Amino acid sequence: MNVAEAISKIFSLEFYIKTPPEGNVCFAQNEEVRDDFRTFFTLTNLLNYIHGILASAEYPKLKNELLESKFQQITIPESEQLFWDLVREGEALRIENRAKAKDQKSISISFPISGKNRVTREVFELNEELENGEPGGVLSETEIDTGKLWINEKQYFDKVPKIAWEFQLETYSPVGEWLLEHKNQELKSGEIFEFQEILVNIAETAMLRNGREA
Repeated sequence: MNVAEAISKIFSLEFYIKTPPEGNVCFAQNEEVRDDFRTFFTLTNLLNYIHGILASAEYPKLKNELLESKFQQITIPESEQLFWDLVREGEALRIENRAKAKDQKSISISFPISGKNRVTREVFELNEELENGEPGGVLSETEIDTGKLWINEKQYFDKVPKIAWEFQLETYSPVGEWLLEHKNQELKSGEIFEFQEILVNIAETAMLRNGREA
């Protein structure tokens, strides 16, 4: 049982890798809804929970357990309330860090080739050079390895951070699971944007794990 399945089972919450059915979103994801009325959580919520653990100074035990296990054992929160508190804290810290870094180079993932957007494969190909001309595979203080994530023979997401592609929570691969969920489907524009945002979120969390600010 991976971390998403465990949280889902313990707190009786449905887990959605992709955007939930529209009828559920309007009410259940409303910021004014009490946490104990929420009926599901998303991949983005899960990533924000992990980000909240890593960035928060209030829960050092959770952070130490996470880092010591090298993300092979994700601590389940003591209560559903704590889970949602950390989700919000992780999201707030992302927004704060992005605002601080707005004048710096940020992660920018593109989807440059037009087509049917049908997901038939998942192949990551490391770019030969970084944008500053350094050889691919070199991780510096200001650059991260990026590559092309192919979803079919002609189309790909470009400048995808390698650390996002490789990122795992226990045995759970967020990128792999998202692509599997959309296998043989034609991505809509909203889904393309959603996946780009998820890739950025994963990269930011991975960089925080590695002791580097996104």
